Amino acid sequence: MRNLIAGIILTTALPAVASITSELAAGESSVADVVNGAIAACGGSGSCAEAALAETVTAGVDITTAINIATASGMDTKAAIATTVEAGLNAGQSFDQVLASALAAEGVSSFDAIAGATQGAENSGLSAEEAQNAIAAAAAALGIDPQLIAAAVTNTPLESTAGGNESSSFFAPSNSGATPPPLTSIPVSPAN
Repeated sequence: MRNLIAGIILTTALPAVASITSELAAGESSVADVVNGAIAACGGSGSCAEAALAETVTAGVDITTAINIATASGMDTKAAIATTVEAGLNAGQSFDQVLASALAAEGVSSFDAIAGATQGAENSGLSAEEAQNAIAAAAAALGIDPQLIAAAVTNTPLESTAGGNESSSFFAPSNSGATPPPLTSIPVSPAN
């Protein structure tokens, strides 16, 4: 039954998606025009738009550009990230590469980049735990705050501060230059 549904979705998405690679190879239109045209041809079908976006990455368009085009056309940010990360991983890119690309997309918060990348890693065939661990390691290697990583890989919103300040750098777009506050170590003595 699952294969039947997947086949039906692929069949409906195929006309829009099949032409992306050939149109990009022809070089007659910009990447944005080709991708926007394919997404528009989907007529609002989310699965078709996701298939078009995945084909865009498979055709060699970088993840950052694909996310920027998709979100500018109205696609949900986390869905665009999950789709492009899945395609990137399936094309052989590393976790570090796909996460760094998602973080570089315009207006994407670190939280959304990590949450979307985690979902994309899971969609690529990893278990939820494997996806969380892989993206958490990539985020840590990129210097992202451990508290933000822990919340984002499970897609659990961070708590508001006691004063109600929700303008933390955790929620600022990742390419805004905002730097998370440094963590301080608190020595812990062993229990007696």
